[in-house]
Amino acid sequence: MTNPDQTWRRTSRDLCRFGAIGSFVMLILAVSTLWSGTGPEVEAASAGPLIVQGGPGTPAAGQTLTTGGSATAFTFQLPSGAACTGDSASGGFRVQSYMVPTAVDPQTLKFNFLGPNPAGSGASYSQPLFLSDDGQRFINVATGITDGLVLTLPGFDFTSTRFVAGFVLPGTYNVGILCTKSAGAEVDKFWNTQLTFATSATDLPNGLTWTVSGGATTTTTTTTVAASTTTTTVAAPTTTTTVAASTTTTTVAGATTTSVVGAASGTVAPTAPTPGGAYTATYPNCKVGETVTFSQPLSTPASVTATCAAVGNATASFTAAPLTAGSYTVNMVGSVSGTKTATFVITAAATPVTPGAPAGGSSSATSPGTIPSTGSSTTSIIVWGILL
Repeated sequence: MTNPDQTWRRTSRDLCRFGAIGSFVMLILAVSTLWSGTGPEVEAASAGPLIVQGGPGTPAAGQTLTTGGSATAFTFQLPSGAACTGDSASGGFRVQSYMVPTAVDPQTLKFNFLGPNPAGSGASYSQPLFLSDDGQRFINVATGITDGLVLTLPGFDFTSTRFVAGFVLPGTYNVGILCTKSAGAEVDKFWNTQLTFATSATDLPNGLTWTVSGGATTTTTTTTVAASTTTTTVAAPTTTTTVAASTTTTTVAGATTTSVVGAASGTVAPTAPTPGGAYTATYPNCKVGETVTFSQPLSTPASVTATCAAVGNATASFTAAPLTAGSYTVNMVGSVSGTKTATFVITAAATPVTPGAPAGGSSSATSPGTIPSTGSSTTSIIVWGILL
């Protein structure tokens, strides 16, 4: 005959055994989440600075540059072993380029098939860099296979219409290379430098000069007029002030060259077109029959050529204005009368289209200046350890 007390003790013992085994299994599972690296991912961070060098194939190739003009070919020297966290083949990582104001943190950028998204000009400038040999955008470039290395960078310059004076405001910008994942919706890491831009009446083709911030040098400019020598020393960076409708005449050895700086501006109708709406730009006081080229990169088309009419005006039609609210500039270059600009304002942005969520779902982000979580909470480990 079985004693009831013995039956109860055996039942309690078996329950304790099952409880201990279950607690041990749950403890192992909790610890394994730390080993496997699951949980929120580490936020994007700067992977180091860039060194600006002369572009490949130029006399300055391999040499550090501190200043240049819009046509100066340059490239970047990355830190040794610079690589994305994963590769393009298996991880979907891509290499991008960017130029944004210093107020914009590169790790907050998003990218699509045209570069930083949304693109912008003026105070909200946001564009990729362009290759010096063929003018193509440097975006969505594949990494090295398996190692995710950022491969040798090409040459860049600022001759694209995205870098004309007025489209780029004088000031300092973050410029660099970064890695993205999740189809460009998330920044992995970036390498950054800062360039300070100033307008220049003598620079071709875009009227801009740039200086690496912190890399200022002293330059000497010598101007000779009528056998007299005047030497002026200017410490970089240089700021150029443009006076509207002023005329400068320089005479050297009997030759006279006259240039018009800041000539009268053109007009846009309507002055505030609707986002994506049609508008026209007019170049006034041109020579009848001369050719005028109108450029506005964020409009459709980006460039229009028109002929000066009998009334001395040339007018170009754009079928679609930019979609984002802001101030925009139309650059107009007459084959005889020179360069003029016209500005207009988009007062309300078009209704944005929300892109699809990146594959694999969204990832958690941590705020700058905090230590990001790299795994699951330790609370479950403590609980299951106590139970065991």
